[in-house]
Amino acid sequence: MPYFLTLYFQTVHGYSAMATGLAFLLPAVVVAVGTQAGERAVSAFGVHRMLVAGMGLGAVGAAALGLALTSDGSYPALLPGIVLLGLGQGAAWAGMWISAFAGVAPADQGIASGLASTTLQTGGSVGLAVLVAFAGGAGQSASGTGLLDGIRTAVLVIAGGIGCGALALFALRRVTGTSGP
Repeated sequence: MPYFLTLYFQTVHGYSAMATGLAFLLPAVVVAVGTQAGERAVSAFGVHRMLVAGMGLGAVGAAALGLALTSDGSYPALLPGIVLLGLGQGAAWAGMWISAFAGVAPADQGIASGLASTTLQTGGSVGLAVLVAFAGGAGQSASGTGLLDGIRTAVLVIAGGIGCGALALFALRRVTGTSGP
């Protein structure tokens, strides 16, 4: 998401590097709030329910954000999507890390952390390559309406991917019948 929002802010709307950086302050704060809320939600509802809810919220936020990306749109028009996506993303991250360490012996916590971090980074790298393909090479040669359409397509694909992940996780619980941590 940061790659496509950077293209949107700088190329579509002409933000400077400083203005783009400032535009990312609110999403960073919202993700931090989401991680705190996610931790509390795990205690109250369990990891599985919180992950499904966080991912569902993130999918709705990404869809709202994708629909708000217009050539004449304003930053405040993006805020509902940014807030929902950030809260969901933060909550899901909290659940992911809790799940990564659940049941792991203290002596193996470093290995578990390394595996989870590597998986996260690899997924992000491969995911960005796939999303750029969906966006039609956004940022490479597209400009104007083509660039905006590519960015919007990528963000909506992100929303769909998060939503499919939430549905798969929801269905997994029903299929396995496990309650998890």
